[in-house]
Amino acid sequence: MRVVATDLHRSHQPRTEFVLGRVVPAFEVPERADRILEVVREAHAVVEPAEHGRPPLERVHDPAYLDHLETAWRDWVAEGGEGPLVADTFALGGVGGGPPPRGAEARVGAYTFDASTPILEGTWPAALAAADCALTGADLVLGDERAAYALCRPPGHHAGRSFSGGYCYVNNAAVAAVALRDEGGPVAILDLDYHHGNGTQEIFWDDPTVLYVSLHANPDVEYPYFTGRPDERGSGGSVLNLPLPFDTGDDVYLETAGRALERIAERAPAALIVSLGLDAHEDDPMGRFGLTDEAFRALGSMVAALGPPVLVVQEGGYALGSLGRVVGAFLDAVDQGSA
Repeated sequence: MRVVATDLHRSHQPRTEFVLGRVVPAFEVPERADRILEVVREAHAVVEPAEHGRPPLERVHDPAYLDHLETAWRDWVAEGGEGPLVADTFALGGVGGGPPPRGAEARVGAYTFDASTPILEGTWPAALAAADCALTGADLVLGDERAAYALCRPPGHHAGRSFSGGYCYVNNAAVAAVALRDEGGPVAILDLDYHHGNGTQEIFWDDPTVLYVSLHANPDVEYPYFTGRPDERGSGGSVLNLPLPFDTGDDVYLETAGRALERIAERAPAALIVSLGLDAHEDDPMGRFGLTDEAFRALGSMVAALGPPVLVVQEGGYALGSLGRVVGAFLDAVDQGSA
């Protein structure tokens, strides 16, 4: 299996973040991707992403939102801003009207739903490069590869058409899904991140050609709180949410994943994208599930057995000591089952 990765992810280097009203060291750091790459490069060929530019992103995201991501840091500095640009005032639905404010400090609150997506000097280059990783992975799958892995950082599944959040700026899986759909046919996305992918759901809510299936923690008590319930089904059944309680372990998770894959098999997609979050692992500091390495290996085998070509897109996961090992277990199983 080929791994698509780039050092450009390091240009986005948050140092702190807000959690429950406190400033704490950042979880979404460059070391996440570095630790994964150290392990997976021993078993898989690593390739640089090809540059795809903005047009594929504009098929998923509002161009005005992309303009904001591309120019916010420059405008912030020109206004005399120092340090990360983080929203402290948010535009709630139905409040105000007209276009977002021109100033970067005011505008950022119109394009994000939380305070975990700071704009830094290197944020846009890193987000663009992450999308290129996903798109290059899609190119490989379209070119008859049975499986590919896009080591995307920043992650993407919390980013919607015109908003960032949850460390996510560009929805890498969604951008790849549209590319695969338009060239190869219907696509399914299996989201295994501990947190619900509210951005991916929003993007494909009305799209019958892309099925979004997510296993995640109960949104009544876990971020992002406001989406991810079973009664959210999308137009024409394009969404399946399978929330799970805290302390979910291997057996319950794998049984639920089996149900998810049954639903995907019914749609007979031409390609499957896996939004691979590792924060469901027992070591993760941000998750409250208890999955072992063997569960991720089993998930990889289940995904490969489904049949269609697989693009694995990296999402969350913050236990630096085990990230590479767990990704390696999942990819090895996909690779062996896809041979």
